[in-house]
Amino acid sequence: MVEYKRKDRFYQKARAGGYRSRAYFKLAELDLSYKILPKNQKPLKILDLGAWPGSWIEYLLSKVALNTLIMGVDLVRIDPFDDQRVKLFQGDIADLLRDESDLSRAIGKDFDLVLSDLSPKLTGIAEQDRTLAKELAESAGKIANRRLKAGGNFVCKLFKSEESAKLSKEFSKQYVKFFRAELESTRKTSNEFYFVGLGLK
Repeated sequence: MVEYKRKDRFYQKARAGGYRSRAYFKLAELDLSYKILPKNQKPLKILDLGAWPGSWIEYLLSKVALNTLIMGVDLVRIDPFDDQRVKLFQGDIADLLRDESDLSRAIGKDFDLVLSDLSPKLTGIAEQDRTLAKELAESAGKIANRRLKAGGNFVCKLFKSEESAKLSKEFSKQYVKFFRAELESTRKTSNEFYFVGLGLK
């Protein structure tokens, strides 16, 4: 179980519900607002980038059909789930941009939904941190383009900056519908927002 440090309302809800982190409620809020998961419980194939500690997978497991496949990737080892729908990989998402890598071959393609809650390891140097965050989001967008099936959905965390605004605009060209989401469940001190792209063209 993850050690919680920010004891606001969503911390309390996550602890009371036995969830791995408050991030559970972020994906719940995104799904409620933008319907990123289809209503008709068909089998899905979902890729979760930056999946540690696994809260988004917890939410997905509560919503998807029994024969859905959820693949989670993170540099940090994710504690396993006792559920056959989940496959976890410890590795660098950069390997998903190289078709010949072991991780790339293991993950495959034709996903219905790609999620990215990636955050850089912050240096405290504002310009460098903005660059790192932008590079992660760019990589997530490229992975989504390569691995989503036509009509698939993409959710990506971004941090407010001129660079991320431009990147969000580039992402928007690739989807039938797109949204910029600032969540109630995000910490008040955070400058994050989410790009939501529905229907890959």
